[in-house]
Amino acid sequence: MSRPKKIQILNLTYTIRWVDSAIEVGSDAQGWCDFSNQLIVINKDNSKQVLKEVFLHEIFHALFYAMDLMEPEAADHEQMVTRMATGFCTIWEQNPKAFKWWEGLA
Repeated sequence: MSRPKKIQILNLTYTIRWVDSAIEVGSDAQGWCDFSNQLIVINKDNSKQVLKEVFLHEIFHALFYAMDLMEPEAADHEQMVTRMATGFCTIWEQNPKAFKWWEGLA
């Protein structure tokens, strides 16, 4: 299955750019999320396990931004867990092909 090129994060559509290991030059980043440009960038040269982790990590960054949870004091622990669960379930339902690909990495 091919890598997803876009992902719906609540009401925002993010483009996913798959890049080579040059992303690590000057940083230890395996990926990043650009909220202003609705862009997620991921190092495609990683192992399946790392890809799986980085993919979700960057999606959670976008979700935290979309739900205004960027600051720890923005919500108490229970509220954050509830929002994350709702948000993740919504994203999973909106993007079955992306998660079918992700599941294949296991």
